[in-house]
Amino acid sequence: MTGRAARLRLVTGRDLPAGDPETRFLSQVLSETGWSVDIAVWSDPNIAWGDADLTVLRSTWDYPDHLDAFLAWCDRAAGQTALHNPPALVAGNVDKRYLTALSRSGVPVVPTRWLAEPTPAALAALRTAEGWPHLVVKPAVGIDGLGVHRWPAGEERAPIAYAGRRHGWIVQPYVSSVRTHGERSVVLVDGEAAWSVEKRPGVDGPDIRVQERWGGSTRSVESDAEADALAGRTLAASCPDGAPLYARVDLLIWEGRWHVTEVELIEPSLYLLGIRARALTLDAALRRRLDP
Repeated sequence: MTGRAARLRLVTGRDLPAGDPETRFLSQVLSETGWSVDIAVWSDPNIAWGDADLTVLRSTWDYPDHLDAFLAWCDRAAGQTALHNPPALVAGNVDKRYLTALSRSGVPVVPTRWLAEPTPAALAALRTAEGWPHLVVKPAVGIDGLGVHRWPAGEERAPIAYAGRRHGWIVQPYVSSVRTHGERSVVLVDGEAAWSVEKRPGVDGPDIRVQERWGGSTRSVESDAEADALAGRTLAASCPDGAPLYARVDLLIWEGRWHVTEVELIEPSLYLLGIRARALTLDAALRRRLDP
């Protein structure tokens, strides 16, 4: 591509029209490396999506409340620009029941069950059937820990309501290693493990969510060969048609080894953490996707 800077559009949601701090940091670094970068809201009807050479989903965190509209927008945008990640991957990743398919393919996944409505009676029956004394209940369609609830043995109230409940809920056993070993997130770029972080819930209280908005913490960690291999195997099973631009695989220690707890292919935090080298890794991957 000659004669002008390649145009890159980073996509956000209506509640963050200027993007989150990670998106703004990425925009700054990519601008410095020669891209023409802008940040746009996916639901803005005034955006000409075909103006961008590449379009990358970032902080589109309002999509669970507008799922049908978001998926339809992905299809339309992909007809006008090179959208990453592509609509088929997005559509297959919005509902966490993809974990069941991964488990059936042989990937070690934290045991996962689905409920249309997590009433106390339904959860008690599931607890008895599976032998899980403590449960974690999550909206099947949701982001950033919203609506995630730990349901200890003996608790009788229903989990916290959340807008995504119309899509059902997933239930997993509470994995206590989240406090002792943390949750490991492996970020993959072009299918290769690029860096990892460890996330832990806050020290005080019963909340087991690792996101910082709920009191959790994040730190960079050295790569772990077993975790990286599992992340790569998981991504290959999730994306049989080829590695996407970016992905994040979240892992927990369950029964003595790493198991997958989630695979993020839509708009995950990539934990750039203000580290320029990480943004430059994405820069190189984006340039490989430009027309020669």
